[in-house]
Amino acid sequence: LAAKKERFPGWDGGLHGRGDQRADALFFAVTQPFPGSGAEGHGLFQPYPDQPGKFYARWGLYGPPHDSAPPDGSVPKWEGTPEDNFLMLRAAAKYLGAGGVGALNLADPKCKKLIYKKAQPMTLGKGTYSEIGGPGMIDAKFYPKVPDHAVPINFKEADYSYYNDTEWVIPTKCESIFTFTLPQPQELNKRTGGIAGAGSYTVYKDFARVGTLVQMFIKKLGYHALYWPIGWGPGGCFTTFDGQGEQGRTGAAIHWKFGSSQRGSERVITDLPIAPTPPIDAGMFEFCKTCHICRDVCVSGGVHQEDEPTWDSGNWWNVQGYLGYRTDWSGCHNQCGMCQSTCPFTYLGLENASLVHKIVKGVVANTTVFNSFFTNMEKALGYGDLTMENSNWWKEEGPIYGFDPGT
Repeated sequence: LAAKKERFPGWDGGLHGRGDQRADALFFAVTQPFPGSGAEGHGLFQPYPDQPGKFYARWGLYGPPHDSAPPDGSVPKWEGTPEDNFLMLRAAAKYLGAGGVGALNLADPKCKKLIYKKAQPMTLGKGTYSEIGGPGMIDAKFYPKVPDHAVPINFKEADYSYYNDTEWVIPTKCESIFTFTLPQPQELNKRTGGIAGAGSYTVYKDFARVGTLVQMFIKKLGYHALYWPIGWGPGGCFTTFDGQGEQGRTGAAIHWKFGSSQRGSERVITDLPIAPTPPIDAGMFEFCKTCHICRDVCVSGGVHQEDEPTWDSGNWWNVQGYLGYRTDWSGCHNQCGMCQSTCPFTYLGLENASLVHKIVKGVVANTTVFNSFFTNMEKALGYGDLTMENSNWWKEEGPIYGFDPGT
């Protein structure tokens, strides 16, 4: 440490010699031990002190080891402007594996409408137990006990978030929502004959990892961080309101960079002040009115059929009360990915996209006159062509994690 200070005058090594509190927080997030690394572990799984070899899951609402820094003040609060705090979180989240990022102001009554009125127990697992994997895998239990029935989500003055058999409470001091999405491997998604399922589902294993690491990073800055992957509300609305994208014909959000080949938006509620990111108008919502490519390739016919968006989905389990597109998920081929991989916007932002694609992006954002022409050209040139042939994929040296380098 002395040698570093001598070589770099003015450098502050902080509490542990790694730098300021941000550096400590990032180090803390990525170095938490996992099962098998000792009873002191605070990673995704926490060992039972009285049951050697068994662990309980600690991702989710509270995360390890609690939903905020210790109340004794041993972890000071990081002091930064809301704008700088967003940039800090963006840098950390992208490093930890996030694709796109955004933020919303939960103090805004309109933003509160995005939160479900009730929490469903299925979002964390019914009752006390939630098995992970099969025989020989980790015997995981959720802690504390999850209610076995729906309970209201309430905003209250409270030091900590908590839930019990009558309610789930979000402290009113938690006025920020940090969101992130994860891209999917575009090439694998196109191969709908079998291995496409690996492309569609690859992000789910990463949501728990990235979300928990972001959660731990925020807590080491001295703030609350409540991560509940699918429990707060429909993911697409958060992505739309925070400017990461716009709602598309499939009912999910189309990201301005990753197109339809992404999933999220994952949400971390926190009392760390974060500047919200505004919504965008990139012409994608309007483009979907005349495109229909995803609708035409859908094998189940579940993608929104009418040209225009509607206020009512016709299904009780699909959220009502907003003007948008909706997919009939009851018939959705979960391991398909055809609608995502054929979406024109999935290819507009890739590294190998041609100059004309960049021009198309700019034109679509400003006028709808050429939308039908662009759709027909997309079909004619076959950018989103699907394939049932998988053998060639096994012979190719693909990019890391299957993601196009441009992402």
